[in-house]
Amino acid sequence: MLSPNTILQNRYRIIRELGHGGMGTVYEAIDERVNCLVALKTTRAASAREAELLANLLHPALPKVTDYFSDNDGYFLVMEYIPGDDLAKLLEIRGRPFSESEVLQWADKLLDVLQYLHGKQLFHRDIKPSNLKLTEEGGLFLLDFGLAKGAVGQMPTLTSDKSVHGYTLQFASLEQILKQGTDARSDLYSLGATLYHLITGVVPIDAHTRSALIKQTDPLPPIPKINTVVSPQVASVIHRAMAIEPDKRPTSAREMREALRKAGAARPPVPPISTIPAPHPKPHYWNSRIFTDDQDGRPNPVVPTPIDPKPVDPVVIPNPPGPSIAKVLLITFGVILLLVGASMAAVVLKTGWVPWSDRNVYDDGQTESATKTTNANTAPVVVTSPSPDQPTVQTPSAVSTVRNQFGIELVWIPPGSFMMGSNNGRPDERPVHRVSIGQGFYMSKYELTWAQWLAVTGNSPGSPDNYKGNEDKPIFWLTWHEAQEVISRLNSLNDGYLYRMPTEAEWEYACRAGTTSEYYASNVDDIAWYTKNSGSSYQRVGGKQPNAFGLYDMAGNTQEWCEDWHLPNYSGAPTDGSAWMAGDEKGLRRVLRGGSYHSAPIHIRCASRSWGSQNYNLETGVRLVAVAVQAGR
Repeated sequence: MLSPNTILQNRYRIIRELGHGGMGTVYEAIDERVNCLVALKTTRAASAREAELLANLLHPALPKVTDYFSDNDGYFLVMEYIPGDDLAKLLEIRGRPFSESEVLQWADKLLDVLQYLHGKQLFHRDIKPSNLKLTEEGGLFLLDFGLAKGAVGQMPTLTSDKSVHGYTLQFASLEQILKQGTDARSDLYSLGATLYHLITGVVPIDAHTRSALIKQTDPLPPIPKINTVVSPQVASVIHRAMAIEPDKRPTSAREMREALRKAGAARPPVPPISTIPAPHPKPHYWNSRIFTDDQDGRPNPVVPTPIDPKPVDPVVIPNPPGPSIAKVLLITFGVILLLVGASMAAVVLKTGWVPWSDRNVYDDGQTESATKTTNANTAPVVVTSPSPDQPTVQTPSAVSTVRNQFGIELVWIPPGSFMMGSNNGRPDERPVHRVSIGQGFYMSKYELTWAQWLAVTGNSPGSPDNYKGNEDKPIFWLTWHEAQEVISRLNSLNDGYLYRMPTEAEWEYACRAGTTSEYYASNVDDIAWYTKNSGSSYQRVGGKQPNAFGLYDMAGNTQEWCEDWHLPNYSGAPTDGSAWMAGDEKGLRRVLRGGSYHSAPIHIRCASRSWGSQNYNLETGVRLVAVAVQAGR
């Protein structure tokens, strides 16, 4: 493994590792000769001939290979750096299938590049969602030719356990699994399995298992049974591409492309949004947030419209007519609706609260609400802490705020005790338990900003352009490891403080700041940037009101890493404020706190928890803790 700042060929400076697997390791690097980002891949079996071949592939959906060399560290390919996330990661983030229109657009682009490759008798043999990268501009790239020629690849989701004997099981054709020879139709099977996964959210049953059972019945669930809004014509083309026998698949990428275009044009009208079914059941996702609009494609609940009574035939009577019973009822009903609507509108305008959007269905099937109201004419009242015990907080020290050489302001958090967790949220917030913080500590007043990160490390996560114009906004593409990197650099200064991440208990104690309600303020809009007021974008730090300790943005804006592992509940959790470091030695679940600008109100409560792997970096930042290690500081 190459460490950051390693320089190869007096030209390529390593920034960070992007991924590694059986076919090699991929790094983000800077070509210092022309001052641009590149992807640098080590490979066990590269040759100059292969690099030369791949360098001459010219297609807008393929990254360009610009250099090849070898030294004591092995063989290297230098490629165009493609920013963005792969479709496997985006599907996980989304938490539900992609729309048919999106999948058809991607399929058209992929079939175009396959037609180009197959025309040169080149077969990819490893098409899968994690080898397809989507850029912010909507460009789609087919990456990682490791199984085709063992030369190209730069995916962050490379893992050695997903590929066995030269194939990825769930996306490989039977002939590839059995080593019976592959051709263009083998790539079409892999593409069909990929489209199946993207449009259903379900990983397809592998071809080997299907072949053993297909004489009875194909165990692969039909696409329309999983996602009923997919047209039968589109589903039919995808299933044909996934035929076990090669001669039953489309004969070429051109044929499959034309079939999908025809199927897409012939699809029936999309059903009204209120009839779109719930997503297929899926495993628990690290960030259990919901959206209050259609950003993620999930339909909002539809408020029923009252149905007017059937018209009543007029009755002629000799006396002057008075109002009929039906008319009186109708007028009364209308007045009631008007009053209720006006009351709800007042609540929405005052608090940003929408009664049907602050809800989430949890893994146990229960539906819980972040806010409750006493009646329709009052603003929402936050739910109080499940325990009547009040926190005990000692008086802050004389030095309540300090600033280090990088301008990071640190606020003194005094020792004390509080009730951690909530009975009104997810199961992982229980049981509620008392935690005593025996020693005070300093915590950064704001989330770490781009400017502060750059000042400490000298570089920017992701593209160097990420921080431009965002200097005073919180960094939000930070992995747990990258957060530890900035902490390590701060500690190397020996400036009298020991820096670290907060423990989860310290974070919640500092967030509550002596309060016992679900939020640390009565009006969430006063303290947080979240889905209803953020405009789908993170904001500069300090733009909202601080809590009683003087900490800003403890709710919303950017999720914040903590030191602890995430476990399913608090049974056995420490009660002294220390980090909980048991149960997840592989680092798959690190605690994230505070929610983000994309979070609903229920996910920015003081007790709300989420988690991510140590390499995850979506809407994630950090808030530092510092402990004085020199007398008088």
